[in-house]
Amino acid sequence: MEENRLKLKPLYDSFITLRQATLDGWAGTKQDDLTMIRNDNTHGGSILADVEVIRRQSRLYIFGPSRVDIWKDVFERMYGISYETVEGVIESVPAKLRTVLDIAASTRVLFTWQCEDNRPRRDKILGNCEMVIGIWKRGSEDLFRRVL
Repeated sequence: MEENRLKLKPLYDSFITLRQATLDGWAGTKQDDLTMIRNDNTHGGSILADVEVIRRQSRLYIFGPSRVDIWKDVFERMYGISYETVEGVIESVPAKLRTVLDIAASTRVLFTWQCEDNRPRRDKILGNCEMVIGIWKRGSEDLFRRVL
């Protein structure tokens, strides 16, 4: 039980950040730094949260095509890795790799990275993310000792 709680702590921390920013907004005490973090968590990559949402929704839809199938397709496009590849192991994946996966998805989807002025930086970031993800997919155990 304790092990599961520790594995899900980053997911819980993201949720708390979302709710803090929401409560600040309701109270009229908006904090720009917290709002920016909330927006990244809400609209950008959050692989732990997305895996958990797909897991839970998969239990509800057991017949025919569903939004889960659509989500799995978009998951792979955004994170650069299939849902099936990470579903059973995401909690044990190194935190640095989860960060890389989140950055890849955020860079593909957040508005600021879609601006033409940011194209060179976006392409460089995505190239680096794809390199790291590719090394991990090939099974390198010492990935972060060599790359980061």
